[in-house]
Amino acid sequence: MTTDMEDRLRKALAEAAAQVDPDSLRPLTAPQPAGRLVPVRARLALAGAAAAGLAVAAVAVPAALTGTTASDQVTPPSRPPGPR
Repeated sequence: MTTDMEDRLRKALAEAAAQVDPDSLRPLTAPQPAGRLVPVRARLALAGAAAAGLAVAAVAVPAALTGTTASDQVTPPSRPPGPR
């Protein structure tokens, strides 16, 4: 870079910096609150609901894929051996 270009660049940066109001500057992100964001009871309730949903899915998905239900697979009781 030539000296003339450096001088013009410094002058432009100084002018731009002079136009910035220091009071208007703020952080890009807001400060995060200290402590837990979600209470323990809410997390436990969410975990319980997720477990219940997985249990339902464990029964419903195989039934939907095979087209059968548990009641379709029940075998009739056998007769006790003996004279007829």
